[in-house]
Amino acid sequence: MTERATLPRGLRCALAAIVPLLVACQAGSAGPFLAEPAELAWEGVEPGGPAARLTVRVTNEGSASARLVGADIVLLESACGTFEVVGNLPESLPANRPVAMDIAFVPRADAPGGCGCLATATLSLIFDVAPFGIDVPLAAGGTCDAPVRCVPTTVVFPSTLQGQVRHGNVTCWNVGSQDVEVESAGVMPGGDPGFGIGVPDLVLPSPLGPGAAIAIPVSFKAGDGGEFAASLEVKADGRSVVVPMTATGERLFPRCSEGHPADPDPVLVTKAWTVVLESDVISSYAGTIRDRWYYDNQAPLIGDFLLTSGGLADPACPCGESGHEGWCNCGGNPGDLFLNVHAFPIDDRVRAWVRRIQPWDHLEIRGWEVDHITYPDGSGWHDAGCHTLILTWICET
Repeated sequence: MTERATLPRGLRCALAAIVPLLVACQAGSAGPFLAEPAELAWEGVEPGGPAARLTVRVTNEGSASARLVGADIVLLESACGTFEVVGNLPESLPANRPVAMDIAFVPRADAPGGCGCLATATLSLIFDVAPFGIDVPLAAGGTCDAPVRCVPTTVVFPSTLQGQVRHGNVTCWNVGSQDVEVESAGVMPGGDPGFGIGVPDLVLPSPLGPGAAIAIPVSFKAGDGGEFAASLEVKADGRSVVVPMTATGERLFPRCSEGHPADPDPVLVTKAWTVVLESDVISSYAGTIRDRWYYDNQAPLIGDFLLTSGGLADPACPCGESGHEGWCNCGGNPGDLFLNVHAFPIDDRVRAWVRRIQPWDHLEIRGWEVDHITYPDGSGWHDAGCHTLILTWICET
């Protein structure tokens, strides 16, 4: 690893753009504290390489001693490794006497090499006299000749529910000393659907000056369940920087065509309630949701929904709910399903499914028919011609 105690001005300003408190891009020192060098940089970092130490000397240019009341390394990007203070920091800084502080960079063994290796942080020192602090930018990276350096090196979207959108950002810096022409940014062809980019903070193509950064908004919309992957391509000075993107989509409901697991036995007696079933045979129904409503004052029930078929599932047929009772203001046809369900989810997974139900969903439900529920205070819930169900499964037809 080659150590260097100065940081290119381009990277200094890039760091300052991320952390507003940084003073690296200001002209001169504003206050009685001075750091020499103003920034620390470790270049040529190799994954798993030895820790390397650099020294910053902090001078109190005031006329009295200053007490160090706080010190912290704020990590911004850790794709390459971490920064550590070596030894103990001084308790105070005498007037006009430089005090040396050693900072080490420890490369990660599993860090990406070359352009993928980038770590940035800020050493923040807090004193008991104005201006009360100084920030020293820290940066480490592998050997890289790419026109821009982008982090994160891989975008991993969290699990995304079907129909929902997750957002993120990829920030690319010009860490060189010359302008770079950023030509375009977009999702590469051949990737999975659902990935996209927003409008970058610069109109492309555009020159990116030394130390300037461009934030590229990226997104993923889950159209289905499963694992998905694509790549963001940023083109600058005729070369490409590729940032892989991965995401996991979660379906609102499982597909009925994939079958269902064995129905679990219901827990009928708890400290909070006792349930009596209508039958020891599980029920199954399929239809179209016309309405749903939720409540939180009738545990273990969490809501009702109206499941219909045939003419009652026609959009021209008005349907709704009033006081736990569903209704449809049309005649329907003989054999049409009209199922006013009082939902008692058997577990948290089914509870989440119930909460996702929307009008016009086409669903199949399975559950144990409940006759009544009694509570320790003597009150109870009695099914009066509807369908109080301990739901075990909901799937999309």
